[in-house]
Amino acid sequence: MAIAINFKGYDSVFAKRLRDTMDIKKVTQDRLAKLTGLQRQSISHYINGKALPNAETLFIICNHLNIPSDYLLGFTDSTSRDLGYQYIQDKIGLFANAIDTLENFYIQHDLFLLRNPTPCTEFLNYIFTNQYFIANFPEKLSNFVIAKKEDDSPVNQTSQSYVSEKTDYARYTLKMIFERMIDDFYNDSYRQTSNVNKPKKKPGRKRKVINRDNVENTQDVLISNESKGDSNGNNREAF
Repeated sequence: MAIAINFKGYDSVFAKRLRDTMDIKKVTQDRLAKLTGLQRQSISHYINGKALPNAETLFIICNHLNIPSDYLLGFTDSTSRDLGYQYIQDKIGLFANAIDTLENFYIQHDLFLLRNPTPCTEFLNYIFTNQYFIANFPEKLSNFVIAKKEDDSPVNQTSQSYVSEKTDYARYTLKMIFERMIDDFYNDSYRQTSNVNKPKKKPGRKRKVINRDNVENTQDVLISNESKGDSNGNNREAF
């Protein structure tokens, strides 16, 4: 399937993205011309969509601006030259700094320089595979955004802090979803683990249950025998 990309004019993909990149990186036309060895007039033609650079010139520009040529040509929305980052950004729309944050969540160096998943990564995996979260979060977030936009409209914005009951309820439902996810995540991931690792109690000695009636009968027999013994003893002393 062919991709239709406009390469001509001021609003063309190449011209617009080149201007945006130069603005973000605070690179002037004179500076870019000096870095690349190109004529300033050529740079002006590129950013205004009057001309396109050849392959060699495109490589030089991208190398000095530290961006992939596919970005300037419109084949990717990623400004990272890392192909892995480009794939993730094009696939799910995350920014490069968001990918960096997720990577930092995942990497946890210990004394042996091992990479172990952190609770942050485990939690993200949990919620994005949880059917309750998948079924409820997108809809509730959309409801909140719609309600908030209605609050911010000129018709309803009688005061700067105006918040409708609809917005309050939408915010409450989002809060409840995350509270449930946090509780379920701990119960499913950590409580079971703590129970497994908890040392088992050693079985104690069984206590023998003594029947009170038997004790009383035994005591009566002992007392009776002692009485007989005393009488026999007295008789022997008499002899």
